[in-house]
Amino acid sequence: MIGYDPRVRKWIRLGAMNDGMYFAMTGTRIGDTLAYGYVLPSTVGKAVYIRRSDTKYTVEGPSYPENGKMVTEHHTCRNSAVAR
Repeated sequence: MIGYDPRVRKWIRLGAMNDGMYFAMTGTRIGDTLAYGYVLPSTVGKAVYIRRSDTKYTVEGPSYPENGKMVTEHHTCRNSAVAR
């Protein structure tokens, strides 16, 4: 879920996966870019969401150590059910 919370003047992103993992993030929007920082379960790491079209976003981050190397996540999100 992504939404704007006017009480704290921030964009909020909450998510849960089918393996029991969850996350909460707060962010800011500049044009077509949403920059988020993790709030739960960790306060480390940032992810940047970039709007590419009405149905596509790319996600860059977060970065974290894994097996002795730094890795960065890269994702593409598509919405095929855009309200018109």
